[in-house]
Amino acid sequence: MNPHHETLLHLRLLAGQQPAGRYLELRYAPPGRDWMRRTTIPARQPARAARAISRLAQSADVYIGAALRHGTEHGGASAIDASHLIWVDIDEPDAVDRLQRFAHPASLIASSGRAGHAHAYWQLTTPATPDQLEAANRKLAHHLGGDPASVDLARVLRPCGSLNHKRTPPARVRGSSSNGAFATGTPFLTHTDRPEASRASRSSVPEPHPGDSEDWLPDSVRQSRGAGRNSVWVSWSWMNPA
Repeated sequence: MNPHHETLLHLRLLAGQQPAGRYLELRYAPPGRDWMRRTTIPARQPARAARAISRLAQSADVYIGAALRHGTEHGGASAIDASHLIWVDIDEPDAVDRLQRFAHPASLIASSGRAGHAHAYWQLTTPATPDQLEAANRKLAHHLGGDPASVDLARVLRPCGSLNHKRTPPARVRGSSSNGAFATGTPFLTHTDRPEASRASRSSVPEPHPGDSEDWLPDSVRQSRGAGRNSVWVSWSWMNPA
């Protein structure tokens, strides 16, 4: 797939179904600099943001906020009041394999240009509050052996189609869905069983285990099988931190 097209598809997932009044936050590290610059682009203009990323990525490491911002004056957690996505960042040799074998396929998996490193997103049926978002991200990180430092609201991650300049030569950040198609996911049949979390070590691929007493998944995980694709939209009833 053309890198620009990969970037655009990633940005459309980030923008979601209600992008009005929301912003994509880009951060980029100029060559030889230890600090990053930031800019915001309206979430209703993913093509504009994709062009900016394609241009900047030729010479800089580029990152994008996993959650939309509600203003342009500042970044960070104070600029985020909700998110239609949850995510995990895994820095393990079998990161992609873990995500592909996870019982609930991600909307997007991004192999971030470094062997054994990937991040993934799941789209939600309804937006999460900040507390719900971080609680959900912590659960994903715990279950999949992800980086606990990457669960925060203001997390920035590499966009698909950009280049990782920490590699020589620079490595392309590639994106795919869990079944090999680049799909953002569609809601489908409600599943009423309650698979439980395994306490597998970070060196193995976690699998649901019915004998484990830790409740991890909801009564309502909506999945869809259409055009040969599988993906997940999660209901918020199970991730309420209360």
